[in-house]
Amino acid sequence: MTIVSKSLWDALRESATDEARKGWIRRRLPSHPSVRLWAGVCVADALPALMLEVAKSHLAQGESLPSTDGLRIDSVRLDTESSGSLTIIVSLRDKAYEDIFTAFCDDTADRLSYCRSAEEAADTFLLRLKRWQRFLNSGKDGLTRNEEIGLFGELHVLSNYLLPTSGLAAVTSWFGPSDRSQDFITPSNAAIEVKTTSANVMSHARISSEYQLDDSGFKALFLICMRLDIPEKGGRTLNQLVDELRNAVASSSEMRDLLATKLTDAGYLERHRSRYDVRRFRVAELVIFRVSVGFPRILTSDVPSGITEMSYLLQLAECRAFAVTDGAMLDQLAESVKQSAGITGANPK
Repeated sequence: MTIVSKSLWDALRESATDEARKGWIRRRLPSHPSVRLWAGVCVADALPALMLEVAKSHLAQGESLPSTDGLRIDSVRLDTESSGSLTIIVSLRDKAYEDIFTAFCDDTADRLSYCRSAEEAADTFLLRLKRWQRFLNSGKDGLTRNEEIGLFGELHVLSNYLLPTSGLAAVTSWFGPSDRSQDFITPSNAAIEVKTTSANVMSHARISSEYQLDDSGFKALFLICMRLDIPEKGGRTLNQLVDELRNAVASSSEMRDLLATKLTDAGYLERHRSRYDVRRFRVAELVIFRVSVGFPRILTSDVPSGITEMSYLLQLAECRAFAVTDGAMLDQLAESVKQSAGITGANPK
């Protein structure tokens, strides 16, 4: 569920136009009663902020808060607080960062909605702030070539396979930008992992963990391997694909905001758009595998004690017996939706 979005900032800015007001216009965000979290807008400059009240004792004496380009981070005592409290204010200072700032606020508010104490919320808030600081510092120049190709592949699957079967809610199935093992997990509990390359020959795919091809707990798990050409003419850019998806979900403000958040989580920022007009992509080859018993893979039960992280190369030629058509995958996705809704087909398999 989207908690913080551009529409929230716009509503707060409208309230902040009253010249008689000073300081902050704030709105309490959904959280445990002991967690005092607000979205706010500074009346003086109409720039947005995320604000969390914490106990003074929770901030170590002399501890410096994380610093991040485009954002200002302060700890201040507001008039509405007790003498033992401070408010950590993360405010936008460069409008070029508004998309990523909104994503940070929504991500942090979502995490804090699960906290059950002010202390837990303060710890979570600072951890999320440091995580986003690392993200910003590592993504100043935009996506790398391989990251751009990988994102194009995931969005191609979202546009061509998930939207036709799940409608606008397909956006909720996209977990590629998160820490989940698979790129897509549908509400009906079918999963899809996407591997995209621009190599001249698509001979293998790198599997990043023993969990990525583990189908236990899923109604179905598919591996989509895709090879892209980069033509001088024809095809489409990453920007064009993003714009097509934005138009496809434009009728739902919730899905529009969620897509914006996930794109930011993936490292796609508006200030880098010009970078993604350079390369054009065309799907040259696409193979779909149904991952099931007998598929060549490494599972957790195969990993010896003492191994805590692993990846491996999967030779696609050894997976041919598990190849399925896109129609077969779409049928399975649709069947999973029916089963989750309690609808039984006339000819169950």
